[in-house]
Amino acid sequence: MKLTYVSIILLVLSIAGCDAWFWRRIDVTPRANTSFTVDSSSNAVLIDAIRKFAAELGLSCPESNQFPFECSKQPTHVWAMLTEQGVAVCFYATGAPFESTKFEKRMARLENILASAFGAESITSQSAQCPVTVPAAQPSAPGDAQKAARP
Repeated sequence: MKLTYVSIILLVLSIAGCDAWFWRRIDVTPRANTSFTVDSSSNAVLIDAIRKFAAELGLSCPESNQFPFECSKQPTHVWAMLTEQGVAVCFYATGAPFESTKFEKRMARLENILASAFGAESITSQSAQCPVTVPAAQPSAPGDAQKAARP
């Protein structure tokens, strides 16, 4: 009887007692003939790629095509912001530790969509934490973009 209680307690703690955080930062750097500037065609391609990913997961996106751009639906948030080198696309989600495979597949899917849009050579990815919230406004000075991209 005592073993049953201990087993139940351990089971409940293992399932409900812990949260896990899943994040990935994907940097998109333009090729020599493209760039990310206000109203550039690269911006439209990037936002379309994020919208495609968001549609697959049922995430809500804004109507505007301005940076920073965020799509979200609890527990998943995807956003993009301008950096000095291009654009940082950030994926952030919370869940249970046993959901890691699901979120790893989602992050890989986002990376694949961006690689299809911009070419694999334009994409670098790291399991680095992005800022948890989207910056309130787009940086106005070139040095501010790098500061805004830091966690």
